This record gives sequence, C-alpha cells and structure tokens, in this order.
Amino acid sequence: FQIDGLLRVARRIPLGLSKNREVLFFVGGLFPHEREAEIRKLTKSGLQSAANNLQWKFVKGYDSCLGAENVHIFNSEYIGSFPKRYSGLYIHRYTFQHSKTSNEDVGAGFINLPVLKEFSRAARLCSEIDRIDCDICAQLYFVGYAATYPIVTALHHAKRKFPDSVVALIVPDLPQYMELSRRGTGFLHKLKNHIVSKRMKGMDCYVPLTAAMAPYLGVDLSKCSVVEGIADDYVASDLGTTAQDLPERYILYTGTLQYRYGLGELISAFKELDDTGIGLVICGDGEAANEIAALQSENPMVRYLGVLPPQEIKGLRNGATLLVNPRKNEGDYTKFSFPSKMMEYLASGVPTVAYWLDGMPNDYKGLFIDATDGGLKAALNRALAMDSEKLYQLSSRAKTYVLNHKNSKNQCARTLELFRKESMYIER
Repeated sequence: FQIDGLLRVARRIPLGLSKNREVLFFVGGLFPHEREAEIRKLTKSGLQSAANNLQWKFVKGYDSCLGAENVHIFNSEYIGSFPKRYSGLYIHRYTFQHSKTSNEDVGAGFINLPVLKEFSRAARLCSEIDRIDCDICAQLYFVGYAATYPIVTALHHAKRKFPDSVVALIVPDLPQYMELSRRGTGFLHKLKNHIVSKRMKGMDCYVPLTAAMAPYLGVDLSKCSVVEGIADDYVASDLGTTAQDLPERYILYTGTLQYRYGLGELISAFKELDDTGIGLVICGDGEAANEIAALQSENPMVRYLGVLPPQEIKGLRNGATLLVNPRKNEGDYTKFSFPSKMMEYLASGVPTVAYWLDGMPNDYKGLFIDATDGGLKAALNRALAMDSEKLYQLSSRAKTYVLNHKNSKNQCARTLELFRKESMYIER
C-alpha cells in the first residue's frame, strides 16, 4: 500500500544525531495533508478541525525553531469511532513527510472501534517509539498533544525508554471538561480515565492553554509554558473560494454549534439588531444546526454553510463585516478556556465581538469589542454603529499584536526555553 509513493513499511528510524543536536518528537493526532481529504470524507460527525489546526501550528513553530529535519511526528489521528462517527474500521500504518525538508513521519495505525481504539492507539504509538534508533547523547524532546490515554501512555513509555529526555504535555483541555471523559461508565472507560489522571501528572513539564490549569496538573507555573493559542498569518493565495450568494455585509460565526457556547443568544441577538441590512453566516456542526437551518429558510439574510475546509473558512473571515464569539463567561471551565477561534479572528484583521473569558491573558484587553457589559445584542449594535476608521484601527491593532507576539515561532520558542531548563535539571 502506498501514499504518494511512500511505502508503508515497519522499520527502525535512524536519526544519526550529533551530541549537541536537539530533536523533537511530536506525538499527536493531526491530519496529514495527504490524508485530510479522505478523513473529511469518512467522518460522519465530530470532525476535530480546531485540534488539527492547532497541532499543525505547533509543528510549524518547532520546524522554525529547530529545523524541520529535527522534528518528527508520531501520529494517531483524532477521529471518531467506527461505525457511528467514522466509516473506517481499521487505520493502517503509513508514512508521510510534514514538510519538504523533514525526515519520514509515521502514522501509527489502530483499530477504530469504541473504547478499544484508545488502547490500540496507545500500543501502536509505543511500538513506534520503540523503533527509534538514535545517539543517546542527543537531547530528545517528546511533546504530546492533549491529555488523552494514547498520548499520555506514549509519553510515559518514551520517558522510560529515554530517561534523559524531556517529556511535555500540551493541555488544551482538562479531562474533566472534555466530551470524551463524560461518555461511558464501563470498567474500561473508568480504567482509562484513571490512568490518564495519574500519568498526566508525571510529565517533566506542561504547555497548558491557561495559567489556571497548573494546580489541576499538580505543578506550579515554573513547570509550565502557557500557550493560549497560536496566530497564523495567511496570504491571498491561501484563501479558498468562498460561497456564492452571500449577503454583501455579514456577521460570521465558525465553530461548534452548541447552545452552551452561546448559539442561542447569537440567534436571538441577530433577530433584534438595529441594522436590518446585515446578514448572519454560520459554519460548523452541532446541536443548534437544525434551528439555524430553519432560520435560514425563514430569513434571506441568514446562511448556514455546514462544515467547510479551513481555506474556505479563511476566505469567509476575510470577507466578513464582523466576527463573533458568543460564548459567555459562565461556569468553571471558562478559567481553562481560550477559544481557538478567537486567535484566528484576531489574526484576520476583521473586527471581533466577544465576551471576556477568565482564561484570557490580560494583554488581550482592548483587542476586541467586549460584550460583557450589556450583552451580545448591545455589543453587536455598538460595533455596527462605530465609525469605520475606529473599527479598522481596532482590528489592525489586534492583528498586528497577535501576529507579532503570538505567532508559531515565538510561542514554540517559549516552550523550548522551558524544555531546555528541564533538561538541565535532568542532567543534574
């Protein structure tokens, strides 16, 4: 079996490392570019687009800091289980290259059945780590994405095999706030969640989404490098073809369509806006999809476009009048939350309306129109009534700030500083 001429073969991975060389293994669940179209086609629900995008931004940042030839990916895709959420029963092992100058990366493969797949993914990732054949004097970093059973198990295995390495866990969500942790009450589910909770606290260091996560990881901030998100610049050639027959002016929401993320308030606010010439465009999937589709049939200014590829989403953002994130600052989980769409919104240079969340660092104040005082409808009305020059200055300031300070190279460089500090402690 071949993918773009690369044979699926099981062999040891020679690295030929020099003594002073740093090599990073990214252990995650992204969608290789060669496989993304197939993954999208086979996914029935719950496509992990945000997680995929953020993982690629980390890889891009580590490539910039260390050189792509020193970054290797051990991949186990974050996809739904067969048969309800994904059409593939078995994911075969495959190889790919994440950049033109990188060495061979590996997709571990696994059996894609509910519950069983978590143990299968973990076992196959550990098997790939066992194939590493390298100079023990080189400094190795193992960086895993997300506090899931396969990833924390693989990192734990890597630390046992390479005790002088640094193992770090990127924590975009705490397990108790992840949808996966709320499903199932059987023995295997309980065993898996117990192991995750125990092993995730045994890492050398962490890359949490917010500072408030540190106590839940059992460490203080000296063991953490907080990365709330990564800004990604894009040029016109990156933009996909946008949908036709859109309103000339529109408010855009992209993401999960869950009422707990404020979709109900967004729909209500739009119906009562002072500006009746503004449209509403929504992309994504979730429990609110049916109500949004019904609203589209009633109101010619509403467009529901479903799940779209990232390039088309970027094109829609670029053409929007306003971007909106209706999630309110309610519930404990907001302390641990920085919505990925916020970074994408701010980096686009389009004015953004959103609630301030407890998980947001203070340097984001003044970069968007805050809906905290008066609610979402008032904030949208205020934004639509603002002078166009003031709106432009606000959105330009936000774009410049996040692209200069929150880009992939800068964010990943800060994590590498932590990894290097931890490596010195290990050597002692």
